[in-house]
Amino acid sequence: MPAACTRADLEALYGSLGVRLPKDVEHSLLRHDGSGLTTVLPPGYTLLSIEDILRHRATWLKYAMPDDANLAEEDKLFLVPVAALSVVQLLVDTRTGRLGWWDIEQGFGWKRDPLWSSFTSAMDFVGHLLSLPPRRLSPTGTPLTGRRPSAHRARGGRQRSRSS
Repeated sequence: MPAACTRADLEALYGSLGVRLPKDVEHSLLRHDGSGLTTVLPPGYTLLSIEDILRHRATWLKYAMPDDANLAEEDKLFLVPVAALSVVQLLVDTRTGRLGWWDIEQGFGWKRDPLWSSFTSAMDFVGHLLSLPPRRLSPTGTPLTGRRPSAHRARGGRQRSRSS
């Protein structure tokens, strides 16, 4: 993961954006300036660096502003991209912290799942997943119990008692 941005980097970003990011996004940037090529949020979003936020914001302003019917005109200036998955951008509403998505083909949409109610909610979900013990899955995708059936039982036969 990349190194942290500085407070001066953030202030320069805020000067360019004209709005401040929610504290949880700010704290993330002060820890790591984006995630580089490392996917962090399901289903494969990478966190944007300050430089990438400005670049993606320029794309958002150029293509989404004129005709995105899914969004009220007064809301558009408060949305800032914070993560990307190919051409799909994850945007944060700087007033509420709520996350939504945008791509050039489908326009803007709000994530309805509570997971996307804030950047913190999404990152807490990822943290929870990473804290779970690894699960072993069979080739069919079912969880393995840790016990292996004997070859005879696996073929449908009865298990013999040890005394015979």
